[in-house]
Amino acid sequence: MTPIDLTTSRDRALAAFALPADRYDRSYAAGKWTIRELLIHIADVESVFLDRVRRVLAQDKALLLAIEPDRWHARLATPKRDLAHCAALFAACRATMIELASDLSEADLARTGVHSEKGLLSLSQILSAAAWHAGRHLDQVEAARDGHGWTP
Repeated sequence: MTPIDLTTSRDRALAAFALPADRYDRSYAAGKWTIRELLIHIADVESVFLDRVRRVLAQDKALLLAIEPDRWHARLATPKRDLAHCAALFAACRATMIELASDLSEADLARTGVHSEKGLLSLSQILSAAAWHAGRHLDQVEAARDGHGWTP
């Protein structure tokens, strides 16, 4: 994992958090999460990825708990959430992740934790998943921003 992968999705996310407010209610398809909801999700899950990175670096056999995205959405993606706070959360978590990833050895990248659903995960896999997760949802954000659909 190179910090560049994390940097690219960081830059895309921060640009999305800076969209005009009138775009936040758009979605890439009927019944799908809005840009606002996607940005809240990206920020919240980024904090989970950072926790996983820190646990794997600091502990042996770290336990990595799964989340339930739909439950997190139902309870956390409320209209009261301040997107500026979410942007700050994402930026701080990603900056810390980039800092930690910038000086890892092969042995560090091979360290593992035990995910409660996926089993053994290496630090390299976790960092790749963090970049992938943000990137996938940012593809959805950008499709909604541009007024067209998105398919995986």
